Amino acid sequence: MPPFPAEILLRQPCKMKRRLCETTSVTGEKRDQIQEWKLRIEADTAAPFRQPTHTVIMIFRTAVRILLPFVSSWAAKQEAIILRDGVTLNDSQIADARSIGIAHPERVRVLVVPRIPLPLHPLLQSAAEKFGLLSPHTSGMSLRYGIFIRTDCRGDRRLVVHELAHTAQYERLGGFRPFLMAYLHECITPPGYPFGPLEQEAVRIAQQTCG
Repeated sequence: MPPFPAEILLRQPCKMKRRLCETTSVTGEKRDQIQEWKLRIEADTAAPFRQPTHTVIMIFRTAVRILLPFVSSWAAKQEAIILRDGVTLNDSQIADARSIGIAHPERVRVLVVPRIPLPLHPLLQSAAEKFGLLSPHTSGMSLRYGIFIRTDCRGDRRLVVHELAHTAQYERLGGFRPFLMAYLHECITPPGYPFGPLEQEAVRIAQQTCG
């Protein structure tokens, strides 16, 4: 198992501090809290460790709650792009979507892109990369009813079913914020991505559906 991504992030405390400061939309009391986080992160990097301390895990959990509006806004904008430019599911994909339990498969669109986009905000981009959620090797991503598929993975049924499983989770949990809160929380809690329950559910559904 690879090291918990927090360890990788905390090896770069200066970069972490700089990116936190670039969160210009966070002000007042929350900015003071971020300042406190920086001091705690520095303390935790004073000695080597194999797993993140409880303090660091709590910092990341609080960061997820504060950054959730920005993450949700980015996800909604990407979904809008996919719904505008993507294509509807074909008959076999609609059948898969219904078997998974998607309530509105007719709303789903798929957009094939050379590379899955990263959030523009530097802190969100850094977090996505550090936690293994997005990288140049990411092959697909579900943003509720919008699904990105990387060009060289076009036609991969198992991948599409996996992303459709996440669409079903968006529906079940009630939209962007509830899903992203749960998903990001499991990604920063050891053992982390891809071992959380939502991700493993999507893996299991793809295996059961595609054999």
